[in-house]
Amino acid sequence: MSKGLLYCAAKNTDCMEIYLGGGTCKRATCVRDDPAYLAKEQAKEARRRELYKKSCDIKKEEQEAARKIRRQTRTKADQLREEITHKRRQMERYYTRGLTKLGNKASRELADLERRLEKEA
Repeated sequence: MSKGLLYCAAKNTDCMEIYLGGGTCKRATCVRDDPAYLAKEQAKEARRRELYKKSCDIKKEEQEAARKIRRQTRTKADQLREEITHKRRQMERYYTRGLTKLGNKASRELADLERRLEKEA
């Protein structure tokens, strides 16, 4: 803090009373010594700590959930089967809409996936 319009030399801080008083504080006791002010500041600090702890807990839960997602229990063959069914639906959709080039491409990819599945089994 620097000396300026709000600077209080007695408490080494900025104070609105100094500004309103034209450079001198008109209060007999400092606002920072007031028990109500101190209680309010303690309540703010407690709330800040509570919110910080809550955010840490949420972050920890998200990390645990992400770890569970990464641990997949499906086998490679199961994943290939799902991909094959998806590709087959996609191929049929292309052919029914008259998009033969895309349907042919999907058909080749489907054949490749089926070959890979045969190698796995």
